[in-house]
Amino acid sequence: LNELKSIIKRCKVIFLNENELKIITGHGFREGSKILMNEGASIVAVTRGKRGCYVTDKDESYLINVHPADVVDTTGAGDAFATGFLAGLLLDKDLHDCGKLGNVVASFCIREYGARAGLPKRSQLNQLDTC
Repeated sequence: LNELKSIIKRCKVIFLNENELKIITGHGFREGSKILMNEGASIVAVTRGKRGCYVTDKDESYLINVHPADVVDTTGAGDAFATGFLAGLLLDKDLHDCGKLGNVVASFCIREYGARAGLPKRSQLNQLDTC
């Protein structure tokens, strides 16, 4: 954590999985996220595999369930989540909807082999109620 403090304080959003957060902070997703926010991060998004994600900022925190999918390969799921989450931010969605959108994009990714084959097109996302 000490080695990352100068980077963390400049971050708008930090994306990591539960294991990475535990390694960096020594704590679970809730307490670990608070630690990163105390170091200056604006938003912390923690992917939790089949348990969905946890997203938080200084005002709100949400545990968001996964978007259902038949899992073929989890390669790239974290990056896909980050892509969906950031798209939500760019579309001025609230924190909860950003987390949901991240989960949806990740759910498309894990339906195919490889990191990019299953990624959705914008038109596919527009057809979903969650986006």
